[in-house]
Amino acid sequence: MATLSHYTTTGQTLYVFVLTQAGQVWDGSSLVDFDAGDWEDYVLELAETVAGSGVYALTWPPEIPADATYLAVLFEQEGEDPASTDAWTIATPQHWDGTTLLSPLTLGAAIEDLAGNVGAIKTKTDQLTIAAGDIHATLDGETVTVGTNNDKAGYSLETPPPTTDAIATAVNTTLTASHGSGSWTTADLSGIDTAITAIGTNVGAIKTKTDQIAFSSGDVHATLDGETVTVGSNNDKTGYSLQTAPPTADTIAAAVNTALTTAHGSGSWTTADVSGIAAGVDALASAVASLPEDVVDAVLGATAEDYNEEETIGERIYNAGSLGDPFANPVPGSYPQGSAGHALGKIGTATINVISPQTESGDITVEIGASYDAALGRAFDWQTSDAATWPDLSDATATFRAEKGTKTLTATATVVTPTGANKKVRVELSSEETATLREGIWPFTIDADFDGELVPLVNGKMTVPE
Repeated sequence: MATLSHYTTTGQTLYVFVLTQAGQVWDGSSLVDFDAGDWEDYVLELAETVAGSGVYALTWPPEIPADATYLAVLFEQEGEDPASTDAWTIATPQHWDGTTLLSPLTLGAAIEDLAGNVGAIKTKTDQLTIAAGDIHATLDGETVTVGTNNDKAGYSLETPPPTTDAIATAVNTTLTASHGSGSWTTADLSGIDTAITAIGTNVGAIKTKTDQIAFSSGDVHATLDGETVTVGSNNDKTGYSLQTAPPTADTIAAAVNTALTTAHGSGSWTTADVSGIAAGVDALASAVASLPEDVVDAVLGATAEDYNEEETIGERIYNAGSLGDPFANPVPGSYPQGSAGHALGKIGTATINVISPQTESGDITVEIGASYDAALGRAFDWQTSDAATWPDLSDATATFRAEKGTKTLTATATVVTPTGANKKVRVELSSEETATLREGIWPFTIDADFDGELVPLVNGKMTVPE
């Protein structure tokens, strides 16, 4: 994985274009002809490796065709998105062999390292003494072991050393294989030289301006040539005068009087001038104070005939006197179904036959703890002898309810016969229910419930003996 790096001011947004010598550009998937309208397609963004470090890097796309030299052009993004107006800062040749990137910058570093190593070697070789092609050496008591020496004069190497041309060719071949065959001449780096020249020109222009600035104790000398300034704080606060004098008290009073006279009139506002209003208020208060007594006298002393206008409250009050005894009204008469008058009318004069140990009037006697079960023949039944006594009970449910003080006994009343002249309802009480009773008279009712509309069927007394 190859990395393209750059060092500059921290906190910037940087990106590069990868161009070929033929002017094509990498668009993320292939090399295409450059089109400014597709600017964002060519962006390869660099990321700051460590926040605040100023070191930016990107991973070189491995899909870019290998064994070629490209021009990596670095841009500083000025707006929210990359744009053709962004300024480029540097362009460097990059040779890509499919695995490694090599640029003049890295080559320079390699050459610098090589120069250092060569210098170190030279330091050593400078200490050699060579005379007539021989290196002077001294054996300081060292032991030399010679296997066989027949004093072979005119020694020669068994294998001749490589020639200088061979060495140069081998070095060139190795470097080309490792770093590419591109040209490394100054002409190829003219873009860098041009950029450096432009920077030098701009720096010179800036220096020309800054050389004209005069400083004194760290302050820059400046002259205000009639410019308008805004004062933040003024310590000289006395001796000023207003351009226009403020109005006097008399002037203000006269203006107020004029305004009030225009708005409210020029009459006098003294107490004497409003005495008529005060007298009227007193009279009104006196009249209001006597109102309750006068109203009561007027209402209670009025003659009903004088206030008997149709559709008035007076008519309603007048007619109320003719109502008389409500029990003298015929029932059910015009009373609507579900009203007390209608229910009273339905009771009529028919008799209720009691078929159990109740009284003929329908009253019952219940002993505490006793069971009144139909299976034992002890249930309480109430039966009519006239079909008009009770309404049709086919769609009704019935409830038995007895009360004594705060105590209440409620039980379900079964509709045995819902229609006909002999309608019948039945109440059964368990020993558990009667065990809760206490001695005395318990008034009870049996009501029929027609979906929330109650119709009384039976009213009676339940006697609970000691």
